[in-house]
Amino acid sequence: MKIFIDFDDVLFDTRRFRVDFQDIFSQFGIPDDIYTRNYYNYPPNRQNSPKTIYILEEHLKKISKNISFDKPALKRKIQKLLSNTRKYVFSDAEPFLHNFSRQELFLISHGKQNFQGKKIKNTQLEKYFSAIKISDGQKSQDICPWIEKGNEKKFFLDDRVHYLEEVKECLPEIITILIQRPEGRYRDQRNRHCDFTAKNLKAALKIIHNS
Repeated sequence: MKIFIDFDDVLFDTRRFRVDFQDIFSQFGIPDDIYTRNYYNYPPNRQNSPKTIYILEEHLKKISKNISFDKPALKRKIQKLLSNTRKYVFSDAEPFLHNFSRQELFLISHGKQNFQGKKIKNTQLEKYFSAIKISDGQKSQDICPWIEKGNEKKFFLDDRVHYLEEVKECLPEIITILIQRPEGRYRDQRNRHCDFTAKNLKAALKIIHNS
């Protein structure tokens, strides 16, 4: 069996982390509207659609065009926050992971290595996974190298329908589980590409054991 798991809003309380992250910016006099407006406001990608991946340096660069602030001090505060992300791990995450061997678990995360990598590393969850992939590409491409021929069951857990859809279309043999936590940032609705829905990882564990 192989289980591919998203990080944000599945294992990690990203909503709570984002509140604390934004609070750092407010401590330096950066208004919420400037913070929010420039969070993802980067040049378009090759498909001419906005990038939805967080890049700290780009965010700070855009903000600095609107307001002056102590950038080095703000970055130090951010690094301090990133150094202790374990407190944002959902309480059911480790009990879920304990049910599987490292060889069965793979972490797939959308983001940039520098920022997202620190978030993941300092949760101390790395020890549960045989491999971790952080990228801004298609998740099916990230998963493919870890799939072997055979009849073993494969599961993919994510909180975003468009990621589940992309993976299911490319790898139809994967069983997809849409995680719909009440604490999550999104309210995506199940579609034909989502085999199951689960309100938390305890419910997801039951689905995996019964599949």
